[in-house]
Amino acid sequence: MEEKRKIELLNDFFDSEITTEDNDAFNCDYSCYEEITADGYEVYVFTGCPNGPVSVSQEVYYYDHALPEEIIKVYEYNRNVIHIDELLYDHLDLDHYLLGLFEEYVDEILDNNDSLSEIETKELKEEYEIEDKETETA
Repeated sequence: MEEKRKIELLNDFFDSEITTEDNDAFNCDYSCYEEITADGYEVYVFTGCPNGPVSVSQEVYYYDHALPEEIIKVYEYNRNVIHIDELLYDHLDLDHYLLGLFEEYVDEILDNNDSLSEIETKELKEEYEIEDKETETA
């Protein structure tokens, strides 16, 4: 199964979405972007108030290494739309984190998703070595 489809299934499962579309930037629940400070340093903002003031002590990150985990935490638990600049999305390799999350929840996604075709279900069970429930109990 393609990675893009796995991320779509994950979006449906969590009722969340990470978007890089610029027209979604002001119609989202969270926003993540890069800024340059007055003295030329790069910082990263991850805010739950995209159209309001930024809390420097809680929403500005000097280093980007903590951002993916924070973004995934909001994605997983808050059921929101998160806008992130496409270049930053790629830089942070968020697909890697989303696919890791997919692997963690693949059993539940299979159990709770009526939109999966039989072929997709079979592919996922083979890829993640998941046995059919009937086979397990027999």
